[in-house]
Amino acid sequence: MHNIMGPVKTYKFPLVRSLKGQKTTLRYPLYMDFPLCTTGIIPYGFDSLVFYRRPDTKKPFGTSIPLYEYSVPQGWKVGNVISTGPNNLILASPQANITYDESHSGEVKIRATQKGYLCDGTTSLSAGDWMTITYTRPELKLTVNGATDLKLTCGQSAICNFTVENGNASCITYDWNVGNAGSWLYNGSAAPQIITTTNNTLTLQQVPCAEIPGNVSVALKVNNAVVRTLSVPVSLLMPQLSIAGPTELCNTGNYILENVPCNASVTWSTATNYVNMTPSGNSVTLDRIAPGNIVLKATLLNLCGGNILDVTKNVKVSSPPAVPLLGTITSDGYTKGIEKCNVITGQFSPGKYHCFVSFNAPTIDRVAWTHVGGSSNTANVLLPSSDGKNAEIRIYPGGGSGVWRVSASNACGSTLGNFGFYANVPCPLERIATQADAVNAKSNTTANVPLNGITLMPNPASSQITIAIDINDTGVTSTKNTTKLITGVRIYDVLGRLRKKHRYNRLSSVNVAIDDLASGLYFVEIITGTGSSKRNLNIVR
Repeated sequence: MHNIMGPVKTYKFPLVRSLKGQKTTLRYPLYMDFPLCTTGIIPYGFDSLVFYRRPDTKKPFGTSIPLYEYSVPQGWKVGNVISTGPNNLILASPQANITYDESHSGEVKIRATQKGYLCDGTTSLSAGDWMTITYTRPELKLTVNGATDLKLTCGQSAICNFTVENGNASCITYDWNVGNAGSWLYNGSAAPQIITTTNNTLTLQQVPCAEIPGNVSVALKVNNAVVRTLSVPVSLLMPQLSIAGPTELCNTGNYILENVPCNASVTWSTATNYVNMTPSGNSVTLDRIAPGNIVLKATLLNLCGGNILDVTKNVKVSSPPAVPLLGTITSDGYTKGIEKCNVITGQFSPGKYHCFVSFNAPTIDRVAWTHVGGSSNTANVLLPSSDGKNAEIRIYPGGGSGVWRVSASNACGSTLGNFGFYANVPCPLERIATQADAVNAKSNTTANVPLNGITLMPNPASSQITIAIDINDTGVTSTKNTTKLITGVRIYDVLGRLRKKHRYNRLSSVNVAIDDLASGLYFVEIITGTGSSKRNLNIVR
């Protein structure tokens, strides 16, 4: 039995028919160190058996199984027989040395047999079960700059250090295959296809504008025989380029594709219905035709072996903004008329109503609000969005109007415009206590329906309106009290300018011609003997 140092494991072979119920035990080291380029003997041994007799002659025999079958890694030896691989079974005595070679590792398998002089020639042979021991050497792997794959960028000249990890051993030579030799420099010169070294590292430099280099591999040789081949996948990435120039174009803009590698040719394209384009190599000049959003694209051709690369930039084509158009004003899910705060909602702060305004103007980047008309106790702006395009208008009970100067701006300049908002309060605030009341109150503010006994119709209108007071509404007038009948009508535009004025002698109904007024929003003040009431009027043609 060989001398075993350190921890051991044991394996008891199952019953072999010829042994008459006896079993044999193998002892072997729990682990071993197998550096590359070292050889040695694996210590192992079998326990002695109790003295037994041959089954055919009953003649006393020895205390050990005479022959075992061995399977060892390629290049290892059992006794003096060199293994050709795991399927090469070697018959040997239990005293045979198992010798490992300089580079291979793997499984050692042993099983007991009846071969030899345990049985006569007429007895059928039967082998025992395999006992398996796995021996490994430090893992070999090929890395480049510390990684197991390599991504090169077209146009660069990267330095690449290839290393066989755990492979620096004196018995090994290295045959490096560089893939596409035209893609590499070795020691400052064009790299040959195969480079042979005696150390485990290789340094290559990327040729900036070459084609895809191909995978780099290395064959490890011991005694001029290849014992392992390793490789690293190599891929080529296109460069990350960008187009320099303004993101918003007012009149004329210059754009350039920066850091174009390998003298690649560049073509430019975009939507020509918004700009005129004058290309010149890596640069282009755009002249505005009409506002809109475009995608400016530069296409690089014949890049690192014929590759094509598209680089894009989003450009907003603008001009100084026109006076902004108001979008719809909404409140509580209902869409209202333009520039009109006829507001009934279910979410009231004490003593005020709310409507919400949004600007429908894609060329506007920002809107600034300035209160220029109307009492701040009647109407003002609350909670504008960060860009000012959306705002909440607060209207207090009692009606009234407010005018704001709106400054619309973008990168090309700004424009001022004035906008008025009219509060048409349908009923006393105390009546609107719930959402249901709010909806009911909204229905009372519909065009052509009396509000506080006063009707203005049609609305919208084009040439004439009729204003009437319901004389049966006790809250307005009666047949005995005619002081509350109509005595005057005034019409204002959204800037608060008086555009029409009529006087009447206490009439319950009047017709007012409006065909001389331009389309748009107006505010109608109806004057009676005891006060006035305001309505909004939308003239549409």
